[in-house]
Amino acid sequence: MQMDTSTNLLDPIGLKRLFKEAAFEAIQEHEAKKDNQDPRLFSINAVAKIIGRSHKTVTTLVKSGTIKSTPDGLITETALNRYLGKD
Repeated sequence: MQMDTSTNLLDPIGLKRLFKEAAFEAIQEHEAKKDNQDPRLFSINAVAKIIGRSHKTVTTLVKSGTIKSTPDGLITETALNRYLGKD
């Protein structure tokens, strides 16, 4: 964030404007980060129930790379949608 050095810090209107600008920028950064995240994670068991397959079948699909998973074995909503052809 760049501060406007011409603003008098004792000026309440200037302070209010600076605060609004900082808050707006913080919200934009938060939204950008949120858009890049995949908030929904599913266990192998949950994916098996969703797609109507067995736990073993989904495990095999993950191990073969057909369904991508996180290092801890969770499956993102994006990976599930890609597998289902909804991407």
